[in-house]
Amino acid sequence: MDNKTVFDVNIWISNFLKGRFTELVDLMANHDVEYFRAKELTEELISVISRNKFKKHLHLPLQSYISFYESISTPS
Repeated sequence: MDNKTVFDVNIWISNFLKGRFTELVDLMANHDVEYFRAKELTEELISVISRNKFKKHLHLPLQSYISFYESISTPS
């Protein structure tokens, strides 16, 4: 059985705020999970993490979060 997973933007934001990059990668490696993304989801993620209320809690440049997201997810 294939594990096809699409995380809502809220899940990505929550993991980014908590610095859980390793956990996201481990989930893929240890449980044969593949993350999928749609163009609309990527656009929403960019819009949300660009909000001032999130920017002050994210310690890396915003592009780092988007690059990470795109590097571990597959376009659908």
